[in-house]
Amino acid sequence: MNISITEKLNISLSRGSQYYSEWNQKNGLTDYLSLIMYELLIRKRLTQKELAELGDLPKQSINKGIKILKDQDYLELIVDSHDKRVKFCQLTAAGHKFTQFSDRDCNGCLDDYFRSSFCSYWFGLDCNFR
Repeated sequence: MNISITEKLNISLSRGSQYYSEWNQKNGLTDYLSLIMYELLIRKRLTQKELAELGDLPKQSINKGIKILKDQDYLELIVDSHDKRVKFCQLTAAGHKFTQFSDRDCNGCLDDYFRSSFCSYWFGLDCNFR
């Protein structure tokens, strides 16, 4: 059976979304907390406003998420040395450790199609995690 690139992408996105939902549930996170951690993991440091814009979430949700993650020692706020009104969010060492991807997480959630097709096609990587 021949599957188009669009169909492969749709299947991969659907399965990827399912993986994130399962990972969030397994780790006790809501989707918006996971989004905050993901954005900070890939972008290192962002303002609260930038997080709201990138995640397309209300500032109230971002502020609540920042407070929760800060209370769990996963996130810290750094005051901008040039403008004391601006606070940057960044992951702490505990936050980085929490977000690390492991074989244990992958084998429980991702199937062979997602690993081989999505990773190799879109990123040119050998994503055999076993």
